[in-house]
Amino acid sequence: MNIGNNIKKLRNANHYSQEELAQKCNVSRQTISRWESNEVLPDTNNLIILAKLFNVTLDEIVFGVTEQKKSENKSIIGKACIMILLAASLVLNIILFVQRHEGTNDPSLNLLQGEYIYQPEDQNYHFILNVHDNNIDFDVYLHDRWSEAWSWKGSIDKKLNIQDLYVYEVELKDDSHSMDNATITMTYDADKDEIKCSFPEQLSLGIRVFTMIRK
Repeated sequence: MNIGNNIKKLRNANHYSQEELAQKCNVSRQTISRWESNEVLPDTNNLIILAKLFNVTLDEIVFGVTEQKKSENKSIIGKACIMILLAASLVLNIILFVQRHEGTNDPSLNLLQGEYIYQPEDQNYHFILNVHDNNIDFDVYLHDRWSEAWSWKGSIDKKLNIQDLYVYEVELKDDSHSMDNATITMTYDADKDEIKCSFPEQLSLGIRVFTMIRK
């Protein structure tokens, strides 16, 4: 049992000088020095004051920090680290979610997300429209084979909405095709969950207006 050494360790751990600790215990600095050198022992009242100041038990002052206490402290630190990591992971996921969806905060555009198809009867072609975030992929399939020459990408710009009808203008952007600011118009019917597409003449494939249903 080395009470003086325990007091010194606790004083240093709490960043007190001998003078500062003496003031808090209402004793002289020399008394603190004598405690720490084991010349004299603090009385019960002073032990209680020290325990409160250092936020420890009387046993820790008298017998020192036990191995069990050290293990408990490590466990607390470990749990705190895990909580911090979990919180950081949650914040990161929120940031990534916001970044991914910052362009789709329009409720109607969120509803629009997904894949749509137009397949006329008795024809050897069909159209596939894929809406993802603020962009679209429009693909044409001839005899069930993808046609690169009639497939485009574009970005969506909302124009207006009337009740459950939402009108979007899509600017087609594809350097592989010779398109001069070509745009298509999409009218989304939220009640029917279908899209009416209007294509410019140069991209119409013989049909300029058609309705696509969710695939």
